[in-house]
Order: sequence, then structure tokens, then C-alpha cells
Amino acid sequence: ITLQHAYGSSEKKSIEYMAKQVSHMFNNIPIHRYAVINYLSIPALNDLVGGVDVVMGETVDKDLQTWSEEFRPYNEVHLDGFKAYYYLRERDTNVYASSEDRANRQKTYITSYLQKAKLLMKQDPFSIFSIYRKAKKEMVTNLKISDFIALIPYVSNMELDTMYTVPGDRIRGVRYEEYAYALVDAGFDKVYTT
Repeated sequence: ITLQHAYGSSEKKSIEYMAKQVSHMFNNIPIHRYAVINYLSIPALNDLVGGVDVVMGETVDKDLQTWSEEFRPYNEVHLDGFKAYYYLRERDTNVYASSEDRANRQKTYITSYLQKAKLLMKQDPFSIFSIYRKAKKEMVTNLKISDFIALIPYVSNMELDTMYTVPGDRIRGVRYEEYAYALVDAGFDKVYTT
């Protein structure tokens, strides 16, 4: 998927290539809508909901610890601004499979972010419009406001156990671990069993 992004001649073309690859991985299920968010937009989107609280895991990536002393095992951290950026992006590339730890942090963050956004919308139902306007500026998407609103019931009930990583064969690359093959059948089964 990442490779498809690199081959696009524009942001839109890159996203079209990525959507086509995801569709292919899931037995050609059509992809009608997309949203791609750049890591650098995370501080602004995070602060829209007043920041997010997370609890650090048993082990904490050494590269992540260099950004804040708050990033230590079992510590509760309020992520605001660039602290959210580092929490979501950093990983120790010298540690094999550190991308999995980062993916788990990202899942934890998404769950907490959605809970915070849901609370905000409960307090002020019109806040969805300001979230959408700000998000639209920070991402490349073909989502309209009506699509965004239609997703709320699905997204607001999202939990960690309903987020899946497509299985693949990991190999050690020159600098990073890489997925050699996405196992299409395993991913396709998840779509139909959830």
C-alpha cells in the first residue's frame, strides 16, 4: 500500500493507487471513499477535541521516551499538540517489529480520540461541523459532510477489538522490517466475519 502511494504523480493519483491495492487485497471490494491524513496534521486534529488521554504500556519504545519523560511504562499521558504526533509516529527502527508496537499505540489513540470526539458532539452537536472543516483542510479526501456525518454511528462504536491488521509475512529489510505478502484470504475472511 505504501509503495502504491510513492508511485502516484499527485496526491489524488497516489490515493487512487492505494485504494485500488486495498480493494485488490480484499477480493476487489470497491472503495468509494477515502481519507488520507498526513502525520503533521495530527497536532491540529488532536487539539480540536482538547487532546487525548492514554495509558502507556508495559514497555515503551526508546525513541518515544526521548521526546517526553511522560512516555514511561504505565504512565497516564495527556497528549496535546506535538506530543500526540510523537506518540503516533515514533518507533525504534533498531528493534525488530517495533511497527507493531506503534500500530497498537495508534489503535489505542484512535479509540480514545473517538471517545473524546463523541463526548464533544454530545455537549455540542454542531461541533461535528468544525471538526469536519478543520479535518478537511488537514487531509486529502473525497468525503463530503454528509458522508462524514453518516460515519458517526459506526466510528463512535469502534473498539480496539474491531480494528484489524491485515496479516502478512514480515521480513527483515535493509533498514526496516517489511511485509512481503499480504495474505488476502485472511483479510477477506475478517471483512465477512465482523
